[in-house]
Amino acid sequence: HVFRINDDIILNRYYDPLRKPCPESYPKEENECKRAKEMFGITAETFYFHNRAACESEWDFSSRWFKDKKSKELNQCGEIVSIDLYCLVHFLEYFFVLIFTFIVPLY
Repeated sequence: HVFRINDDIILNRYYDPLRKPCPESYPKEENECKRAKEMFGITAETFYFHNRAACESEWDFSSRWFKDKKSKELNQCGEIVSIDLYCLVHFLEYFFVLIFTFIVPLY
């Protein structure tokens, strides 16, 4: 997901537009969401925003997204600009350059 800081700066982040539990772990995420609200006052919309962003990263079970490095309820993935995403984007852009430089001219 692309978002702008201003006219000159555009960043990418892991993102999912839905604000509800993932189908494959619905009951578990509902319980975690309830705990997040009870323990930290986090709204369901905020919890699912960050949780689904972490799922998009495929690092959803990693403490790298947790504010305190131990509580899944304090996931802040949707606010983090992750270097691994930029490495992936860079690799794909480089790959496209190679394709259009060497393969497309053959057709």
